[in-house]
Amino acid sequence: MKRLAGLLLCALVAAAAGPAHAGDGRPELDLGPTLDRFVRLGEEQPQAALKGLGGIPVDSARQQRRRLLARGLVLASNGLDHDSRLVADELRLLDPAQHGAAGRAAGELVLATLSDTQGRPDLAETHARAAIDASDEACAAASTSDVDCDLRLHWAAATLRQRAAAGRGAAVEARQHAEVARNAALRADDRYRLARTEAAFALLAAQAGDAADAAERLGAAQALARGLVDAELGVRLAQHEAAVAAALGNETAARRATDT
Repeated sequence: MKRLAGLLLCALVAAAAGPAHAGDGRPELDLGPTLDRFVRLGEEQPQAALKGLGGIPVDSARQQRRRLLARGLVLASNGLDHDSRLVADELRLLDPAQHGAAGRAAGELVLATLSDTQGRPDLAETHARAAIDASDEACAAASTSDVDCDLRLHWAAATLRQRAAAGRGAAVEARQHAEVARNAALRADDRYRLARTEAAFALLAAQAGDAADAAERLGAAQALARGLVDAELGVRLAQHEAAVAAALGNETAARRATDT
């Protein structure tokens, strides 16, 4: 796992070394995929991820905000309370004239992630709800201004709400939040996030005792993953497959999924 993370870091640093903008008046490049991978690397190697994020050149206020959000998510997913809150405050205080409600949405997502990491689902849900409200505001303004609509942020906040609702046994509400996350992934044309949401749907179905729907959703997630070269996603889906099997009472299949 450490070697895989090290190889990923090398590839990310090489990718990030290029310019963050297209130049010659063309639209700026989307740093989202690179930032995503650093955030995911941060789950295993937070210091390496933070160092890598710091080396990514940015060429606009939007890129700067999204890089800062990625830093906050790495800190929050590792439970670094003080530093996470500093980043969240910085995001929430970004100039609304430049960022609209997007800075507030990003800050609330950092706090939601921190609360989730700290095992406080009620507080995570409160901040995730605030993140979605601010994200809705930013996305509504995006059609008439330079403020951008961050669908990845919207997906993350909805996913945290889905997890919190499922944790307190609110199955119908959990499915509603998962549908919000699924729609965000579809609008972003993001196969990675869509695969993760289909896997979440599979587990919700299994917990409700619907083996057929669980199998269909898990199959959809695996089909999406086959189109991606992503070892980390494969591990996540194997974990979901095991959880689905366990929820349906099939301990043999659960062990088989984690052994593969």
